[in-house]
Amino acid sequence: MIKQLWGEDRVTVEHPDGVLHSIPVGWTELAPVDPYVAISGGRSRFRVEDLVALVELVSVVAGRSR
Repeated sequence: MIKQLWGEDRVTVEHPDGVLHSIPVGWTELAPVDPYVAISGGRSRFRVEDLVALVELVSVVAGRSR
């Protein structure tokens, strides 16, 4: 079962000794595939929106250092 815990989706797994552990869904095969990753076929390590955000951040930092 997937639950929202600690601000993220997590899944609870039971070890053979009966102890329950909650782990992020991203660590499992239960997480949905990111559409960008599926379409890109692994050809890019960066998403366009992340690169745009990086450019904005660099321009802000560069503006402050002058």
